[in-house]
Amino acid sequence: MREKHVDCMFVLQPEEVYAFLQPGTEIYDSYARALFIRFLQNSPGYSECLHCGQGHLYDHPCSDAKRRCLNDKCQKYTCGVHNIPWHEGQSCQEYDADTSRDKDKHTIDNKLSMQRIQGESKACPGCHKMIFRQGDDGYDGCEHMTCEFTLQLATSWEEG
Repeated sequence: MREKHVDCMFVLQPEEVYAFLQPGTEIYDSYARALFIRFLQNSPGYSECLHCGQGHLYDHPCSDAKRRCLNDKCQKYTCGVHNIPWHEGQSCQEYDADTSRDKDKHTIDNKLSMQRIQGESKACPGCHKMIFRQGDDGYDGCEHMTCEFTLQLATSWEEG
């Protein structure tokens, strides 16, 4: 455990810290607990409940992805594969498939949105925000645009 003061680069090892502490004192017990918690946190199979924060040590690798918190007041489930609250009603494979489809849909939606923005709007030469021409069909109105952000004449719609 690295114990150092802001201005001191000297690192004390746990046995050196214990040499200065009195066994059975509150500070001794707190230090021992901190070392033990750090040891557990670095152990394979350790995870903390995403709901209450209590730490648990599971078999590694854990055979069951659905992990129930052992805290009597919590007892909520976490997915050990995805490290999220348990995806109720779905196996990990089903969750992966849905997530992949959602990601693909968002990618397609983003591409279509960018195509529409590039095809139907112009960039203000001052602030470079994209401006859409107003009108019911998207093409009515004056041939000149004024940027609402900089209030400067942006461009003629026909100029491009």
